[in-house]
Amino acid sequence: MDRLYVPRQAFSDFLGALTSQYVPVDDCGPDDIALTVDDSTMAAAAACLLARERGHEVTLYLNPQQIIDQTPYFFTILNLAIDRLVERARQSEPGARWRSPRFQQLRQEMRARLAPLQGQALHAAVLAFLDEWQLETPAVPPEAGPIDMPTLSKLVAAGVQIGNHGWSHADIAAMSPDALWDDISRTQRWLMNATGQRINTFAVPFGIATPWPEVLERLTGICMLVDGARPVGELAPGLVNRLDITDQIVASARLGRTEGEAAPPELDGRRGWRATAAKLLKRLRT
Repeated sequence: MDRLYVPRQAFSDFLGALTSQYVPVDDCGPDDIALTVDDSTMAAAAACLLARERGHEVTLYLNPQQIIDQTPYFFTILNLAIDRLVERARQSEPGARWRSPRFQQLRQEMRARLAPLQGQALHAAVLAFLDEWQLETPAVPPEAGPIDMPTLSKLVAAGVQIGNHGWSHADIAAMSPDALWDDISRTQRWLMNATGQRINTFAVPFGIATPWPEVLERLTGICMLVDGARPVGELAPGLVNRLDITDQIVASARLGRTEGEAAPPELDGRRGWRATAAKLLKRLRT
């Protein structure tokens, strides 16, 4: 599970080494950078609160379903289950790792199969996967569990901006235009009622599929992807591809950099990812 999260100290050191502050998404200009975090997990909430303690603006993109039902994401269960399969394989193959091709392929195939599903259909499919591999439902660590309403209130009180990440993190590629708009608008209404904030921007679940053109036209704010196969920045009016900085933060921590030291070149505020990310939100819809 550690592979899904940035260690708290690594993120704290990263924030401490920045030479400028993150700005709100809606106020992000050509020389600014906005910080966004996805998913309704306690780890995401902790990251956003840490950013606020450092004086940074941050937007957290949430799925209401996980908050309401207090259920973990299917991909959390899937990853934990595959970790158990790796442990089982090590009994006869000491070198087995979750990065081994067969486990990577299994994860990708199951994630693709499960991502379009919702509700009982998704729950049943996850149970069927566990049964097929003779696995019990794994225990979810607290950081991967869903945030609750008191935590959401704490985030809002701390000044975290909340954004729309879809109702339940279902893959939008499987939705019709009407179904997608219903999902987005339903989520927007719930988040507005729960937080009292304006909810304008939408971050696509899984970050890859592009919403239907007619849906993009109806959005009041920008739509965000996080697709490593496409250029970073504005792909079309109202559509922005974000830069995932997770690996850079982890790499920085592995270099042994402590707070106050200069960032390595690829993380320096004058070039590398910050120079690229500064172009992310140049064009915002008013």
